[in-house]
Amino acid sequence: MSLKIYFGPYETHGLLKHKLERLHGVLTELSSIGFHIELIPTKHLERLSIEMRNREIFRCNIKYLKYNMDFEDDEMAKNLVQAVKEAHGRFYNESNTPKYLVNDKGMKGVHLISKGLGLKDIFTSSTELIFEILDKNSDDI
Repeated sequence: MSLKIYFGPYETHGLLKHKLERLHGVLTELSSIGFHIELIPTKHLERLSIEMRNREIFRCNIKYLKYNMDFEDDEMAKNLVQAVKEAHGRFYNESNTPKYLVNDKGMKGVHLISKGLGLKDIFTSSTELIFEILDKNSDDI
């Protein structure tokens, strides 16, 4: 479970710098949940962006997070962590994984199908085919 957090510089007291103080509550909460976090400074002014599996799951102005506050006291941090948990649940849900296992035939299986071997011969015996689209030229019709 890894996250990339891209954060841009923001202005405080006349200085434009990358600062992690606004991420304090978010970082401690995500670390305690078990996420591995990679912090990446960017040139985008006042932007905070979070990626999971190379997809952006959250973006906001970094100034919306409270300065050096704990997670429980910052509403934006709670929204951010909730978005990360929801995205994690969607990415790693069991319904997103295939329910079939292919035999170890690889590309050889593709060639066997082109030579007339059926799909039932390619997949494992525990796989149930709901429907099979047959070739128009096939004698099985």
